[in-house]
Amino acid sequence: MAGCVSGGAKAPPLTRCVAGLRGHDALMKAIRVHEFGGPEVLRLEEAPEPEARAGQVLVDVRAIGVNPVDTYVRAGLYATAPALPYTPGSDAAGIVVAVGDGVRRVAPGDRVYIAGSLTGAYAERALCSAAQVHPLPDALSFAQGAAIGVPYATAYAALFQRAGAVAGETVLVHGASGGVGTAAVQIAAAAGLVVIATAGSEDGRRLVAALGAAHVLDHSDATHLDAVRALTGGGADVIVEMLANANLGRDLGALAPGGRVVVVGSRGTVEIDPRDLMRRDAEVLGMLLGNRTADELAAIHDALGPMLASGTLVPVVGRELPLAAAARAHTEIMERNARGKIVLTPYPRGDSPLARSSTRSIVASQARRPPDPRCELSRAGSIDTTCQPEPPNVALISACVTRRGPPSPFSCSLKHSMK
Repeated sequence: MAGCVSGGAKAPPLTRCVAGLRGHDALMKAIRVHEFGGPEVLRLEEAPEPEARAGQVLVDVRAIGVNPVDTYVRAGLYATAPALPYTPGSDAAGIVVAVGDGVRRVAPGDRVYIAGSLTGAYAERALCSAAQVHPLPDALSFAQGAAIGVPYATAYAALFQRAGAVAGETVLVHGASGGVGTAAVQIAAAAGLVVIATAGSEDGRRLVAALGAAHVLDHSDATHLDAVRALTGGGADVIVEMLANANLGRDLGALAPGGRVVVVGSRGTVEIDPRDLMRRDAEVLGMLLGNRTADELAAIHDALGPMLASGTLVPVVGRELPLAAAARAHTEIMERNARGKIVLTPYPRGDSPLARSSTRSIVASQARRPPDPRCELSRAGSIDTTCQPEPPNVALISACVTRRGPPSPFSCSLKHSMK
């Protein structure tokens, strides 16, 4: 609504906001990049706070997800380069501060995660289109919310929109202990696929076993793809590949007839033998999240929402660092043997301007409830379904019929496989 006033400055017309809005001339802390290069080009600076216009949402950011793609963009190696200077990042979680005219899906005070941003996520506040903002279930922390966007959307798109995986097939998640890998293990297991996961450390292997992998292998062992063939009786139906330049040539020999490799990450070139594809009628599929249409992205988050709310998906946070340590985060995320998600926090705990404002009562009403211990992830990766108000497959199947058109292969396959 017009007339939301803070510090003597009015919010943009037709904007609904909370009392923590700081006005037209407010400044915030943000990471800014003025030239492409190494991690050292990430600078913590003051920047103007954005304002929500029609169809937009302003979020008070509590946690920021760091993704490998952020490093490629920063280095000037990505397919499309942003105009300089820019604020990196697309994933975060926080509390809605203001919404512009026409926004109905969220309201000021709501806990949300963001999957995309108009102004960049490495900042105290982020401006988003309404389609980029999604409800954050009460049982998830802000750090977990920041781990959803790119990893879970990439895993879902790779498995179902590109590979067309169906229940009962076997999927190899090659490099499963990082952000996309842990997401892929959980989503695939929930969809009724048999998951084989690899990790290079003992901690990583324990993690992916707990998340639902049926078989766990050490990818530093030169014979681990032989084990895939032995476990499957011939090969995996789907391989989700995080490091194609190192693995793709050998992946092809671990495919079942009609198998598909989806390449979601690569750091260089690779040589393959096309006869490995020909013998199996197999396919190699590229996947870039930025190529998804608006409808495809909407379908992804429609499917993820019920699984996040029910506890079927539990984002894994490996490390939290302050926003000022963004350069360190960019160095660490490119190291091997990642475990979970690296998250940046812009404020000391409880010290955001919104938390200090008169909106404490609004924020308190949205505070995270203590999780039901029955819903905690078990060592076997299972969830006690007695904590859910409906049969375990119902929330998942509900994504099969959405307002956006035809059912997704993922949610419909659950209808037949998870009763």
